[in-house]
Amino acid sequence: MEDVYKKSPHYAGVQIKVDPYRHFPLHGIEANLARAYNRSGQYDKGIDVLNKAIIHDPAYIALYLELLNDYYMKQNWQMIIETAQQGLAQMTTVDKSEGKSNLAAYVATGYEHLKNDEQGKYWRKKSDEYNPHPGLVY
Repeated sequence: MEDVYKKSPHYAGVQIKVDPYRHFPLHGIEANLARAYNRSGQYDKGIDVLNKAIIHDPAYIALYLELLNDYYMKQNWQMIIETAQQGLAQMTTVDKSEGKSNLAAYVATGYEHLKNDEQGKYWRKKSDEYNPHPGLVY
């Protein structure tokens, strides 16, 4: 997968089987290479690939969510806030969605870890507002 990525980072010719149980299935070479890096603990490599992928396809919300997992593992709370807000900025025409709710929850998590309770509570409330199925437990 790395060889294909090096030659053509946005290569779309390979169909990669996605996990039907993931809420936000990843498709494409970049997303799946980043997932492989993340699962092997190579978070910096995953972050690099995902940031480039987001520049290429800023509306693909699953990329932000995967990137947020990397930042969470590295406990980089400020980057969690910035990345989640960047993803939310792509969803201005969406009122409610699981992705929008999850992004807002990541913003809340970042603020909570930075001990900013006011912003943490605000973004938890926004996460609930954006949730198309409030109260649903996964």
